Amino acid sequence: MTYRNFIAEFRRNDSGNAVVEFALIVPVMAIMFLGLVDAGRVIDANARLNDGVTAGLRYALADAYASADITTASFAGSGYADGEATSAYSMFCECPDGTSLVCSSQCTQGYKRIFVQIDMARSVSTLFNYPIIGATVDVSRSGFLQVP
Repeated sequence: MTYRNFIAEFRRNDSGNAVVEFALIVPVMAIMFLGLVDAGRVIDANARLNDGVTAGLRYALADAYASADITTASFAGSGYADGEATSAYSMFCECPDGTSLVCSSQCTQGYKRIFVQIDMARSVSTLFNYPIIGATVDVSRSGFLQVP
């Protein structure tokens, strides 16, 4: 067998092509799969925090002064425990002319306006340390409401 015949036979033999293609595509597909899983986890955290903010604001419609209960309602609505996410509740009041006042006092002209804000945040650890994103993604949601 001459060198030219050996090269010609080698070019016709394609028995290992599938293995080489599989070895090249598996790492790319694995990174894409991990990226999809991480994106799903971030989207889930965003949706759950949004549900928690909504639940807290609904509770604030009934009783805007019950800050501990509103925070508890926010955690219950999100499904997260106190250590898994953070929730901050703030309330401020103002008179119809726009001057701010302490919520326990009354306006001299008309009814006071009560505003409630709830901020929730969570840090999601990714399965893979991405070059641009990093190892964690911070997700936060906030809601603002004027209590009637």
